Amino acid sequence: MPADQQTGGGRQLVVSMQVAGRIRPEYYYFVLINLTDDPNDAGPVPVVDIPWGNGFAAPAPLPSNRQGFVGYVTHNRFEPQFYGVFRVAPVDPAQPDGPLTNPVLRNFQPLGLPDAYTPVDAQNPDTLSFRLDLSRLPTFRRPGPDGTFNTPDDTTARYIQINLLATNTLPLGAETNVFKLWDALGDGRVTGGIETGGINTWFTLPLDQNVIRTEAQVDLEPADNDVREKLDRVITDPDLDIRDWTLEIRSR
Repeated sequence: MPADQQTGGGRQLVVSMQVAGRIRPEYYYFVLINLTDDPNDAGPVPVVDIPWGNGFAAPAPLPSNRQGFVGYVTHNRFEPQFYGVFRVAPVDPAQPDGPLTNPVLRNFQPLGLPDAYTPVDAQNPDTLSFRLDLSRLPTFRRPGPDGTFNTPDDTTARYIQINLLATNTLPLGAETNVFKLWDALGDGRVTGGIETGGINTWFTLPLDQNVIRTEAQVDLEPADNDVREKLDRVITDPDLDIRDWTLEIRSR
């Protein structure tokens, strides 16, 4: 990877995501990130039907009171150098470390480029890879059903939850006539609804140790195409079909 774009300490997230075809600048690719002290929190999942919310991802449906994700890295033609890092904005702009808005509200703050990244080019047409200092993202979670925060410290992240997402469009509102293709972690072919099957697949890693997980180790992605049009038919699009990935947590 090239030289760092930012400086800072803390834990590092290193990601590589490969599609079956090539990374297309007109498509949208996301690495969705949640930081939490509770490994049972609901992580991020793709938005595949109305209401579209932010057009790409939302918290998993259960438990509904959790944050879902606190930030993301994206690759598309609208970002400088095609890469961009974003965090979920706080409810109160005067308290940047305070409670976060619901990510479906599209209230995100740009943080610039990843700390290091590999450009997509003729020598590297099918893979996104970058490194991000996780101290750049917030770790605050919303309170539980009783309105209080769990102990000992809800702002101390002990786990990271990650989902990978590729999609052709970011619809908004309640538009039904949308040709929405997507692929995310897991086998999208087996789900019959938002609350079942492969759609609710995110990966949880501890932050207190250096660890590497690969697709070859856990076998989440099918060998065949699993790009889907909303919750309807499977459509062949190798440029959205996630085939291989590596997630690494390490010290700086």
